[in-house]
Amino acid sequence: DSVQVKSIASLIKAYGWREVVPVYDDTNCGKCILPHLIDALQQIDAHIPYRSVISLSATSENIMQELYKLKTMQTRAFIVHMSLTRASLLFTKAKEAGMMTKGFVWIITNGLANIIDSLNPSVIEAMNGVIGVRFHVPRSKELESFSITWSRKYQQDNPNESPFNKLSIFGIWGYDVFGH
Repeated sequence: DSVQVKSIASLIKAYGWREVVPVYDDTNCGKCILPHLIDALQQIDAHIPYRSVISLSATSENIMQELYKLKTMQTRAFIVHMSLTRASLLFTKAKEAGMMTKGFVWIITNGLANIIDSLNPSVIEAMNGVIGVRFHVPRSKELESFSITWSRKYQQDNPNESPFNKLSIFGIWGYDVFGH
């Protein structure tokens, strides 16, 4: 978390945003980034005027109510740190609320950015314009070979699954740990 928030803070500083609102799951994992984020933002003189905590039991209506509350605030930059399922709902509803347009900034943390390729295409479309930080794995012949092998094996083992499921950083790390 401390590494990714430095990247996020650099982005916020580069664009001159003075305030950002974190939007996160009401879980230990959701809250774990906050101390690091607060420290990183203080170093660039940016502030968090409000924290949007999304309950695990939040319905579509609850999320819309929270989005409308965010929409009435002056702050237009949001950092989203939440589960894939909840983020999918959040961005779908944010589009409905007219918050995925020019004038709004959405930044996703690496937990989401690293698996964005596995999202439903309609959710990816709703997230058009979102900025994310993610781990980088340099291209190599070994990675390309493994990706091709993995894709073939995945399609063979999961013929009814979407062809949009791609190898994520977590799959690469798993292969590094267990495959070698």
